[in-house]
This record gives sequence, C-alpha cells and structure tokens, in this order.
Amino acid sequence: MTSKDELRKELIANCHYLASSYKTLAAKQLLNYLLPLIDKSTNIAIYHAHGHEISLNYVVEYCQQLPNKKLYQPYASKNNRYMYFEHYNDQKSNIFVADDEYFDNATYLQWYKLDLIILPLVAVDKSGVRLGRGGGYYDFTLKDCVDSLVRPILCGVGYQLQLLDSKQLLADNWDVKLDYFASENGLLMFGGDEAG
Repeated sequence: MTSKDELRKELIANCHYLASSYKTLAAKQLLNYLLPLIDKSTNIAIYHAHGHEISLNYVVEYCQQLPNKKLYQPYASKNNRYMYFEHYNDQKSNIFVADDEYFDNATYLQWYKLDLIILPLVAVDKSGVRLGRGGGYYDFTLKDCVDSLVRPILCGVGYQLQLLDSKQLLADNWDVKLDYFASENGLLMFGGDEAG
C-alpha cells in the first residue's frame, strides 16, 4: 500500500500538471455543484486556495454578492493547531498568525457557529476519509464536531482525480470524516449518492 506521504506527492503533482484551461473550467463547475450547500448556509468557512488546489475564486465572488452570506477564513498559530474563523479577507491568504496576535472575540467564530465549512484536501476516499497536507489543523479543531448534535456541514473540495476509487485511506482515530466532496464532476454525499 502507498504511504500517505507518497500519495500526497503523487496527487499534488497530478494536480499541478492539469492544463490551466481545465483548471479554470473546473473552478466554474465547482461553484455549480456547491450551490445546494451554499444556498442553505449563512456562515460559511472557506480558505485561500494555493498551488495544486482547485480555485475558489468563483465561490467567493458568488457569496460576496449575496447580502445574507458571511464568509470566514481560518487562522491558527503554528504552536497551537486550533483554528479560529475570522471574516474573509481577500488580501490575507496566510492562515498562520503570531502566537501573541490578538483575536477579537467580536469578529471571529468558533466552528460550531458555522453552517458550512469548505475544506482543502489532497485526497478523499469513498467513505469520506480526508487526506490533508499533514498539519492536522482541521482535524484538531473539529474533533468535537463528531459528537455534536448541531454542527456545520463539512465539504471537502478538489479535482475529481483527488477522489480515490475505494475506501483505501486508513483513518487515524483523530480524523474527522467529511459529509460531502465537491469537484468539477459533481457533489458526492458520503453514505449517499452523487448529486448534480
């Protein structure tokens, strides 16, 4: 079996090799498939896509045009893996802050006040096990989400090639499973059927 590090390298490379025209079309299609989740959500956590990740520009633009949508982005200290979600800022794409940076209680939300969290990933399998970059920030922050009666929808996004063919990722006991995976090919609900 391929190690997680080997799988990360392979899939990140495959995403980098996609043609720029394909990446643009994929980003447009992604918005279409995310609409059912976005339209029923008010407080939405999103992130700034980098490198191999599918662009979220169309998703951000759509949400920013609607007065009832509030976008948030994660921030964390490298010494503390717990993430806070503050108002989305087009100009601030780095999630890491200095250890002593002040978080204004009036402007940030805890995960449980969000309706939808859009998560980055390197891979996801057919059972909703997500492989991230390896930092564990989302899993650490959302660990209590599993047992919560009221919780946000967790939707990983990526290219279709990042969806593995089977349930082949071994989940660690701290891994938080996704509810959905959205790509340029559709919206997959884990434990359900593909929509769109």
